[in-house]
Amino acid sequence: MNGSPPACSVIVPAYKTTAYIAETLESIFAQTFQNFEIIVANDGCPDTENLERVLAPYRHRIVYLTQQNGGLGAARNLAIRASQAPVIALLDSDDLFEPDYLATQLAVLDANPQVDVACCDATYFGDKTMEGKLFSQVCLSNGEINFANVVHERVHVFVAVTARTAVFEKAGLFFPLREIQGSDDYSMWLKLTLQGKLFHYTDKPLVRYRRHHTSMSANDIGMINSNLAALKAVRAWAPSLTPEQCQVFDEHHQHLIGKLGLYQAKQDLRDGNYESAKANLMVAVAHYDSSLRMKIIAQLTKVAPGLMRAVLIAGDRRR
Repeated sequence: MNGSPPACSVIVPAYKTTAYIAETLESIFAQTFQNFEIIVANDGCPDTENLERVLAPYRHRIVYLTQQNGGLGAARNLAIRASQAPVIALLDSDDLFEPDYLATQLAVLDANPQVDVACCDATYFGDKTMEGKLFSQVCLSNGEINFANVVHERVHVFVAVTARTAVFEKAGLFFPLREIQGSDDYSMWLKLTLQGKLFHYTDKPLVRYRRHHTSMSANDIGMINSNLAALKAVRAWAPSLTPEQCQVFDEHHQHLIGKLGLYQAKQDLRDGNYESAKANLMVAVAHYDSSLRMKIIAQLTKVAPGLMRAVLIAGDRRR
């Protein structure tokens, strides 16, 4: 690079992914576009000694930063602040870039100066039930990437985006909040769309998305709670909101409260907590799903909770 700043900084936060990070780094080094730097941010990893042993062969090729555990958002912020590049690419430390990821995404930004964020599809791996599926097939999107569609989760932006560094900076970087862990990206897309930033979607899987039992996205109740916290954080951050934007926030907040009630009711039934299950199903019917089917389920839970528990557990076993 002859002393010039790299064209792109690839940001890799590391926490409890020591078993996967070498493969992640190799996927970056294998890029067809080579004018980049890699910044690994160790977020107070509990097995730092092992992580640094794995990273040792790469230390001369990466920028390595450490901090006390502050969460994913704080780790990304640490790395973004250290970047000297005009463009940031995000990659989680257990996921993989396809070889043409950087070339494709940087070409989009170069050819379209009005575009702020380049995003793409991804392919699941690591979980036999998800192997080979596309992110776009699992997290369905319908419509353009704008504020209302992102809030209501009608469109989903996969986390491994490439964006102009100034875009992140003008949004105040990621929220360093533990309560939105797992929804750090969702909160960022909300901030960017509120600011009117333009996203460009490439209909091609340029990332391999590792799914395993420790994935934050595997915990439904946890993800709903973190999305609720993200809505709260963004609403508090926004300098001003129109009445229409406030309504969008309120509608989706109620939707998530109802969805949370449904998932908590399922867990209550599994645990035999029937009174709690009944109450949570009423919340679900009121705010999430008022269909006849859901009303029947709620009524059956009232009169025959043991039967509903047996049906739910039988369904779990079939999966």
